[in-house]
Amino acid sequence: MNDLYTPEAGETLFIEKLQALASIDYALIRITETMMDKSIIDASQIIRDILEQSDLISYNEISQGQKIISSSQVLSDFGWVVEKCSFYRPKTKSGDPRFWIYNLKSYAKLGTLIYFTVIDGSLITIPLKSIETINKYGGEILKNEKLKPNLTQLIDKIKILNKQVWIPSVGVGKPADKDVGVTLEEALNIPINSLKTPDFLGEIELKCKRTKSKTRNNLFAQVPNWDLSKYSSAKDYLINYGIYSPKHPEYKTLYVTVKSQPPNQQGFYFDLDYKIGQLHQKRIYNNIIEKMCAWEFSKLRERLHEKHPKTLWIEAEEKIIDGKVHFKYHNIKLTQKPIFSSFLNLISTSEISMDWTHRCLPNGTRYNDHGFLFKIPTKSRSKLFSITNEIVI
Repeated sequence: MNDLYTPEAGETLFIEKLQALASIDYALIRITETMMDKSIIDASQIIRDILEQSDLISYNEISQGQKIISSSQVLSDFGWVVEKCSFYRPKTKSGDPRFWIYNLKSYAKLGTLIYFTVIDGSLITIPLKSIETINKYGGEILKNEKLKPNLTQLIDKIKILNKQVWIPSVGVGKPADKDVGVTLEEALNIPINSLKTPDFLGEIELKCKRTKSKTRNNLFAQVPNWDLSKYSSAKDYLINYGIYSPKHPEYKTLYVTVKSQPPNQQGFYFDLDYKIGQLHQKRIYNNIIEKMCAWEFSKLRERLHEKHPKTLWIEAEEKIIDGKVHFKYHNIKLTQKPIFSSFLNLISTSEISMDWTHRCLPNGTRYNDHGFLFKIPTKSRSKLFSITNEIVI
């Protein structure tokens, strides 16, 4: 875990308060001695993304040696203050993107974690020092937009279904986790598909699970960028790192979970590289660390927003009627606007993890997989999504 970009436990409370005021993407950076001495901050990939997506600054349009002067609103102990800020690329060191907030030393000290975002074309700079200051002044600039999503059609359909009380499962044979969602989608006449877009009208994702289920929630599936990885396919990883299991005795399998800490039994773990904007899966074995595969932040951000603009998380009671499983759907929650910075923080705290779901024969044939599945526990969902509403049916 990189302390330069990762909040400590107490600092997480500051971020949660800020996100309650304004659900918006943000970047974090901890002030170091070098920053203070040289009055420079390296612009990490996530900071560059936020600046560019808000049309404030694109470092691709700044030449080496060029400096652009702008302004930033800084939250001080006495309220908001406007300070100059600069965005530039030096002539040396390949022109690595940098920025600086003038007089930052007056508002932050060595080790202070700074929260950056952009609102109305202005860089917002908030040293995470005092919850009282955030409570007193934060709402003057940080304000949530009020969203009124058009969910009437889908909610009405689920209400009608709920009047039937118990809906027979479409599953056959041994009950499976997927039966809950497939049964609802069939009852709603939603075609079963593996598209990357949301389930209902391409706008609303449906996520279903049994009420008593303790399993994590699937967020999305995303393959690594093989050009950034040690091998060029999942099959290569299976052949080199796969294990034999009683469930699939003839196969080499990787049905394993990867998170930041601790490493799993294979030694796999996540490491976030904020500077270049990549999530790495690494392996530690006999105290030797090797890079295995990687995902670019930009692709993970794209998939998260693509899959979850609006999501209904639905629980289902289960009952056996005449020897067959039936479901009744209830406890519906709507989430909107996932925050990618929070996604990265949740990876760093191991609350978001990823499952390999792969197997093949030792010679590489009969390959099978269900994707690289990024997952989150129910209790952590509110940390990821900016808006959560309970739907009464």
